[in-house]
Formats: sequence, C-alpha cells, structure tokens
Amino acid sequence: MKILVAYVSGFGATAEVAKEIADILGRQHTVDLRTLSAVRSLEPYDAVVIGSSLRAGRWLGAMNRFLKRFAEDLASRPVAIFTVALTARTMEGSRRVLAENLPRLLERYPNLEPIATEAFGGVVDYDKYNVLVRGIMHKVAKEEGLPTSGVQDFRDWEAIRHWATELAEKLAAGTTPA
Repeated sequence: MKILVAYVSGFGATAEVAKEIADILGRQHTVDLRTLSAVRSLEPYDAVVIGSSLRAGRWLGAMNRFLKRFAEDLASRPVAIFTVALTARTMEGSRRVLAENLPRLLERYPNLEPIATEAFGGVVDYDKYNVLVRGIMHKVAKEEGLPTSGVQDFRDWEAIRHWATELAEKLAAGTTPA
C-alpha cells in the first residue's frame, strides 16, 4: 500500500512526529512524507495520514486548505488524522482535544470519516517564538502551571509509535472508510 503522510507544523514538533509516523508505517508500506502545502495530488496514494499542530485550539490554516482542496479524494480512501498540541500532554487533555477540536474540523467535511485519530503532546520552546507567540505561550503555561521559559517536550514517543504501529496494521488489513 502506498501511503502519504502529510503535515503542517508551526515550530517543528509536528514535523518530527510526522516523520516518526512515516518511519513506522514505512516498515510495512511505501510511504511519502510531505508538508500539506507540497501535496499536488492524492492520485498515487492508497491511504493518507494528515497531521497538524493546534494553536490556541485552532487547526493551522494549511490543514483547512488541504481538506477543502482534497475533500472528494479523501472521502474515497482511508484517512487518519493526528494533531500535536500542548493541551494533549496528558491522557485527559488528549481526549479533550479529540472531543472538542476534531469534530469542529470534521463538521465542515461530512464525507471524511477517519479510520484513526489521535492527539499527542507538543513542545514549548520559547526561544523559537516571536514576541507575540512567546507572550501567549507564557500566559498559557502560567495558567497551566508549566515552566514559562526554556524548552519543554511533552511528546510521548512510545504512544506515537504505538498509534503508528496500530495504524500500519489496520491499513495492512485493508480497513476502508465506512
């Protein structure tokens, strides 16, 4: 099976997660890893895995543009969606992201029925942010009781690998949208 893993990443954490997912899927399948904006066609792919970071509870613009552009193509093949967000650093936060943010995205694309979805913790790296983003992240971190400087990496690599492994097996078994 040929799989596209496509992503949009604000500061690099989602790109690293997408690469790990692509590496795991690549053990059983042929995989292309691309940014969402670099994808020109879904024709060559049997399945698509899409990832985006969330910023202030919103999917990045490239995610919405990708889904709008390829809505019809995505409805005809297995699709999995993941996100990387600070809120998803705990199991409860991950469930909340999936319960609140994913439905708001999918309601605009009723023919899109993902076979797998997941939310992973993200990274806070104050040195990468401009003044505006740094201020917002500082406020959020303070409210959440998190450090307000330096780098905090909340990605659970074992959970990411587990999800990707299960997805690879599901795709190998021929799971298709309902």
